[in-house]
Amino acid sequence: MALTEGLAKARRTQHSALVHNPEDRSFFGHPRGLGYIAFTEAWERFSYYGMQSLLVLYMVKQLLLTSHIEHVAGFVPFRHFLESLYRGPLAVQPLASAIFGLYTGLVYLTPILGGLLADRVLGRTRTIVIGALLMAAGQFLVAFDVTFLVALTCLLIGV
Repeated sequence: MALTEGLAKARRTQHSALVHNPEDRSFFGHPRGLGYIAFTEAWERFSYYGMQSLLVLYMVKQLLLTSHIEHVAGFVPFRHFLESLYRGPLAVQPLASAIFGLYTGLVYLTPILGGLLADRVLGRTRTIVIGALLMAAGQFLVAFDVTFLVALTCLLIGV
């Protein structure tokens, strides 16, 4: 009985420390870390939706043209992979749509893997910092034809 009472008291003390810590409640009554996470998520969404509106247009009108496509590192095996999924050669517009669809689908899958990695290996803060750095690198690398696939990979892992 004393053990049960001791555990209950420890839980109440721990809960009280978490709930009534005024130093940790400086972001509109919420924990201070929530502000950083909300700020990071807002810029990530700004990046994603901004790129979503331009990605297919950029690929169709610039990147996937014959004068540029040979400069994209790793594109030949990537194209073969996509064409094996769709069972045949893809013209420029369907290829751009396939890349966009794969990117969009993986944007919603990779955070699950990132959450597992954060919870079991890296920790929350380290994972958020690594993700932000990868997303910044991805946004920078997308400006160059040769690093286009590397940029998309960085953006996917950083999400």
